[in-house]
Amino acid sequence: ALNKNKKMVSANLGDSGYMIVRNQRGTPFLQYISEDQQHDFNIPYQLSKLPGERELLFLTESKQYKQATMLRNALENGTMCQDPPSAANSMEHELQEGDIVILATDGVWDNVFTFEITRIIKELKAKKT
Repeated sequence: ALNKNKKMVSANLGDSGYMIVRNQRGTPFLQYISEDQQHDFNIPYQLSKLPGERELLFLTESKQYKQATMLRNALENGTMCQDPPSAANSMEHELQEGDIVILATDGVWDNVFTFEITRIIKELKAKKT
């Protein structure tokens, strides 16, 4: 989103993210890339509404004992990650005409290098002219 000062404002949580590619003398280059947030390897931050005591009671009353035991252990040991919106990285960027903002999930960031993305942009721009 753009704020009243015409700056791009972002809030990013977890391992999805974005990058800003800027054109410099006809060559796209990486201006900015967001940082991912992980509790540990392959445990990204994520928004969630975790089950609580009410759900534990429901599982117990409906005789789903295995799930109830797992939930009880997780609640008692604090082994479930819960990340609120306030944990997001908030940023402001002053964009320039011609900037490209790419939003992507970890499926892209884990499999495509940033230099490959800028190369693809360069190739696409060359085809356009």
